[in-house]
Amino acid sequence: MLTGLSNADGKKNLFSSEKDEKINSLMRSMDNTNYRYGRATLSLASAGVHKKWNMRRQYSSKIDTADFYSLPKIRI
Repeated sequence: MLTGLSNADGKKNLFSSEKDEKINSLMRSMDNTNYRYGRATLSLASAGVHKKWNMRRQYSSKIDTADFYSLPKIRI
């Protein structure tokens, strides 16, 4: 209902903030750097590192109780 409200120059709306402007500026800078120096030169830490992480199997238990289905059933 109020989403169409904006100031005279039309750049900000009711829900804009200075934080949004800073984030947009940062994203533009990252995009320009990646365009100039190659894709994925800069990336956000939240994007991950594209590595597949695996458990160290040498430290896993070798006993039968490590398998849930091998555990004995208790009846009451």
